[in-house]
Amino acid sequence: MKNLIIIFILCFSISCSSWKENIQQTGDENVAIHNVITDFTHKSSLYKKNNVFYISVNEIKSEKIIITVFPTQDKFLPEPEDTIGNNRGYLPTNFIEQGRKLFYWDDSTKVLTKEVVEILNTYNLIDSINIHGFIAVPEGAMFIDDRQKGVDYYICRNNLKKYKKVANSIAYGYYEAPKLNCE
Repeated sequence: MKNLIIIFILCFSISCSSWKENIQQTGDENVAIHNVITDFTHKSSLYKKNNVFYISVNEIKSEKIIITVFPTQDKFLPEPEDTIGNNRGYLPTNFIEQGRKLFYWDDSTKVLTKEVVEILNTYNLIDSINIHGFIAVPEGAMFIDDRQKGVDYYICRNNLKKYKKVANSIAYGYYEAPKLNCE
């Protein structure tokens, strides 16, 4: 019985630490996003309750960035300018699908691709009601729930493994940010 308990504890500690090994210390914003998704999928109860997540990246100081992961059900209402190869910043240009869950964001270094459009369509996130430039917003589209929580990750640019996170229904900038020493 004692050996069984030791084996269980050992297996549990190995499985918990294995995902942390995927967190990279250096890289660009996309590496930071991958780190955030890795942490979020293993540590957030929001991951279990939702299927689609919007990611936004903001710089608060040159040494820190904030990456927000926010569950969403909003649909995109494309306009004629939203074509493959274009990037006007409305439709996301990058995504990660993990465990039948979608994370999407606007990557300023990429353009809209057929693959992005297909994945958005797979998750029923595109509503194409746009008649002669007039967009009719269907009921339930673009619904914003101010009570919905998201997670803000405050990350050191020089060491992506140094971060703090805040789960909140209040947008960053409207609450006291956690102290994070990036030196």
